[in-house]
Amino acid sequence: MRSVVIWAVPRSFSPAKSIPSEIADDKPRVGALIQFDFDSDAVRSESYPLLREFGAAFQEDLPDAVFVVEGHADSKGTDEYNMDLSRRRARAVKAFLTSVFQIEESRLNVRAYGESRPIASNDTEHGRALNRRVEFVREK
Repeated sequence: MRSVVIWAVPRSFSPAKSIPSEIADDKPRVGALIQFDFDSDAVRSESYPLLREFGAAFQEDLPDAVFVVEGHADSKGTDEYNMDLSRRRARAVKAFLTSVFQIEESRLNVRAYGESRPIASNDTEHGRALNRRVEFVREK
């Protein structure tokens, strides 16, 4: 049984501290976050098992699916820098999945959000750590 979960976030669901209303849409999201160290776009080794689960599910259970790989950052640094960092994070995850699982690049689209979509407060180290992430959103 896979540990990767895909769900739809209904518009009526609005836990303000966990999913900001601007990203609470009807698109299916993967129930896992790939997190990153401060100022880094390197995929952490503890993320490999989760990425392997996603890659296997993507190949076996979702052979025609297209996902957006969304990169995010905490609020440290300039908006421009964080946008670039979040793009590099999303590209690093995409590169892992396309190289390890030979997933077609056209099935993984990169989108960067910088610090614009936090899932936690940027006032604490714990919150900033949660905001340094990549998420997957199913497009079709």
